[in-house]
Order: sequence, then structure tokens, then C-alpha cells
Amino acid sequence: MQLIVEPPTSGITSTANQIETNPAVAYILRLGTKRSQQTMASLLNIVARALGFADLKLCPWPMLRRQHVLALVQQLRANGRAPSTINTYLAAL
Repeated sequence: MQLIVEPPTSGITSTANQIETNPAVAYILRLGTKRSQQTMASLLNIVARALGFADLKLCPWPMLRRQHVLALVQQLRANGRAPSTINTYLAAL
């Protein structure tokens, strides 16, 4: 699963709006390479889905609290993720 976050086709205004309203999109767009953007988008999409949202663009990132992150870690452990993999997801956050 790889999602490439690209600016919408409606132009610079829409991209600027996404950057202002979604910190995940802003973060991904500022990464230096397409590969880095793909990797981080994939990780953040997995996190967003684990939190019950369709994708990273629909997740209310600024509203996440400690209890959400702890629940995510618990879910990742229950799914058999290695500690280093869990740390990678946390670093994405």
C-alpha cells in the first residue's frame, strides 16, 4: 500500500489550504524526495486507519492526545509489530 500525496489539480490555492488545515499533508509536502513522501504518507495512512479514519487527509491530527497514541501502540503490539516498527510509526506522528 502506497499513497502518493500530490497537490490537488485545482491549483496552488487548494494546496495552500491543505497545508494550512492538515499538518500531515504539510509535513509530507515539505519532505525532500518523492520516496520520502511516499514512505511517510504510507505510514501516516496506516496510523489514520488504525485510529478509525479513512486516510491521512481525514484524520484530525491536532486533536490526537496521549491516550490515542497509547491505544495505537497497544493495537500495534497486539498485531505483532516489532518494537522498531512501532517506533517508526511513532516517529511518523
